[in-house]
Amino acid sequence: MSTISSAESNFAARLVNRLGAHSQLVDAPTGAVIAAAELAIAVKSFAAGFAATGLQPGDRVVIGCALSSISSVAYLGAVYGGFVAVPLSERAL
Repeated sequence: MSTISSAESNFAARLVNRLGAHSQLVDAPTGAVIAAAELAIAVKSFAAGFAATGLQPGDRVVIGCALSSISSVAYLGAVYGGFVAVPLSERAL
């Protein structure tokens, strides 16, 4: 998958590449934990999913932001794919 910027300048790519074995994303409301390997796969999957819809790097992706880990993963996936993540409160949706 191509991205709009190099991995060095894409903060989501840097984050995914630097996740340590003990890194985790914790969903505050539920306490669910996503381990580093799962997080990397989920971020890349979101990026691929956005691209599969026909979006091109640089296109805007609206992310409905709730207090959940999935919103964070979607945001990171958009950035990882080179898209412009536009977080929007779920109340505005």
